[in-house]
Amino acid sequence: MFKTVTVNDYVTEKNSGTITFDGTKMTANNLSYSINTVAKSSIYENGALTDTVSEEINFTVPALSGATPYKKVSADSLYFESGSFFTSGGTSQSTQKPGGVKLKLENDKLYLIQSAMQSATETNDGATTTSDFKGTIIINLQRQ
Repeated sequence: MFKTVTVNDYVTEKNSGTITFDGTKMTANNLSYSINTVAKSSIYENGALTDTVSEEINFTVPALSGATPYKKVSADSLYFESGSFFTSGGTSQSTQKPGGVKLKLENDKLYLIQSAMQSATETNDGATTTSDFKGTIIINLQRQ
């Protein structure tokens, strides 16, 4: 049995755009960012490490604008029933999934913290592959 574990930790660059909250919806205007990082993978066969691989990841999320409704769950939590660009990793609305964020306010900074988990299984040419994603997304917004 083969298993690959990939670790990727990054901070976005060239952040631009604005986000506003009005009590019922979050609105993004020309939100964009870039990611330049290295993903490091460890490959295992029957539990034994057989190889390590590093790969550069460089891309820019094109500017997006839109609004998504949310519900305030508690003093420090929001829930996006229709998903948001945070719960979809900055991709199109068609891939958005419901999700929540914890809020943390420090002076003029608002942090939106989300735990993310996703699993997918597919079979190609008789080989079954299962991909599991687990991560924490921390969005840091600066008050203007």
